[in-house]
Amino acid sequence: MNATLVPAIFLFYGILSLAYAGVLIQFLSRRKDRVIAFWSSGALCVGIATIATIFRDPSNLIATYVGANGLAFIGYLLFNYALKEFLAIGASTKRILLVATAAFFAYCFSLYFVGIFFESKYQTIFISTLVVMTSAYAGVLGYRIYKKSKINHAAILSATSFLNSFIWALRILLAASDISINAFNPSVFNSIIFVCIFLLGMFWYFNFIGLLYSQSNEAEQEALSRFEGMAKTLPCALYEYYLYPDYTSEFRYFSPSIKEIVGHSARAIMKNASLIIDRVHPEDKEYFWKVNLEAYNSGKTFFIETRMIIWDGTIKWVQLSSSPRGEDFKNVFWSGYIIDITERKTLEAAALRVDSITKENEAITLLLKEKERLVTSLLKANKTATTGALSASIAHELNQPIGASNINIQFLQKKLDNNEFSPELGKQILALLARDNDRAGNIIRSLRSIFLEAEEDDDFWEFNDALDSILEIIRPECRKNNITLSIQKSGNLNLVASEVEIKQVLLNLLNNAIRELGDVHHSRKEILIECAVEGNLAMIAISDSGRGVPLELQDNLFELLSSEKNIGMGLGLWLCKHIITRHGGKLHYGQSDMGGAKFLIAIPILPNE
Repeated sequence: MNATLVPAIFLFYGILSLAYAGVLIQFLSRRKDRVIAFWSSGALCVGIATIATIFRDPSNLIATYVGANGLAFIGYLLFNYALKEFLAIGASTKRILLVATAAFFAYCFSLYFVGIFFESKYQTIFISTLVVMTSAYAGVLGYRIYKKSKINHAAILSATSFLNSFIWALRILLAASDISINAFNPSVFNSIIFVCIFLLGMFWYFNFIGLLYSQSNEAEQEALSRFEGMAKTLPCALYEYYLYPDYTSEFRYFSPSIKEIVGHSARAIMKNASLIIDRVHPEDKEYFWKVNLEAYNSGKTFFIETRMIIWDGTIKWVQLSSSPRGEDFKNVFWSGYIIDITERKTLEAAALRVDSITKENEAITLLLKEKERLVTSLLKANKTATTGALSASIAHELNQPIGASNINIQFLQKKLDNNEFSPELGKQILALLARDNDRAGNIIRSLRSIFLEAEEDDDFWEFNDALDSILEIIRPECRKNNITLSIQKSGNLNLVASEVEIKQVLLNLLNNAIRELGDVHHSRKEILIECAVEGNLAMIAISDSGRGVPLELQDNLFELLSSEKNIGMGLGLWLCKHIITRHGGKLHYGQSDMGGAKFLIAIPILPNE
């Protein structure tokens, strides 16, 4: 066979190895990967060793021969380290460099030692044996990669390694038989062996590229699958779109959960972007595009919360956000998310309503407190006003016993001065003075019990007794205005309430009736007080023969500050109703049988034991 064939194959394989290593190193500059780093370093070592074998120095043949084979051995070791990285069982880079350096010197020393003390065929056997071992180990690693990843290229790589190990084993047998010792031996067997070795080597190289691609594709699919799995657990849909310089965009990816948000599948939206862009609520579109353009022109994160009208007409609140994946944000991919925030917006609106209601309740509470303060002030003011209104009548009533007492005293003084005093006359005058004094005291006590300024707690008391004390006060005014006062009492009416306040109510109602009758000019002036019991309620009716309340005023009769001066109402009726209601009772207005007004009080009583 041609003697130049094997050297030519060596040269071709060496140049191929160097070019192959250069391409991998260039790829490595963009992707930091230990697998590629070790494999490209192995190819570089093999390429240098192969070419060095052709152009070795004849003057120092042993040294160049040993160095070239040592470098080739290191190349095979680095191939195996690269395969180990696939299995994630590799060592640190520093340790691998130390091992490779030590292996290189140990290999060279051993090969040099064999060359000195043994025949040259033993050097061939030594070299071939180590290649058989490293190739077989590469086959084992390739098979393990296949078992782990099920990548067919790993299985092919494993088979190629074992076949390469088998061919080198044949070379051991031929060398032992003194048939093929020198690598450049032009014999048929030697040429066939090296042609097969280099063909397998080239196949090995390109199959490794396939392994890398398959692993990268598998890793990408696994990452995509893992990403899709994680995306499904997220409460949002992830998306990616390409933004062109003319402001148009194209969706390149949507996670499957987008269908739950807008009702359209990811594939449908990627084919027709209007399924999501045109769904923005008409009232929000202007702001949506404004924020979109601001993000596009600045490269800042696009973020907006807007309403969308989905396919079935339902309005949803969504939050969208995306950011550019690069500095050239006008011609680059943007990645982001879209999330349904309808529930959050609903809760926020509810929270605002609750907050508004809370504030309204606080305002109402303040108003109620202010009302209580107002009522308390009005009660006190009502006492003062009532006192002023009755002062003339009370003064007139007090003047009668006091005036009678003065006359009796003057008469007694005159009798004493004339020595006409007798014991019988003294007893008569003292009896008259005692009567007048008791009469004045009763009037003062009644007045004090009704207009006492201090607050009184609810107490047990008898209504008829309280009514008598009020009648003592109003009778003078009734006589003054020629008013007939009629009373129809019931049995014992036992109340548990504020006696002072209930007396105020009765006095206000009676005082209104007296004022009303004082303004009328007919002969029949009458006030009727009726007391009865219905169930557990005391029914007290105060009627008069006046003009009554006009129909148009009756609906607002008990409202605060509702008044009509000519019929004498003012604040009194509102206060009366407030007091009775506070004690669990009711106050109503009706038409009297006598033609005037009739006020009916219903208030709880204690049953008689």
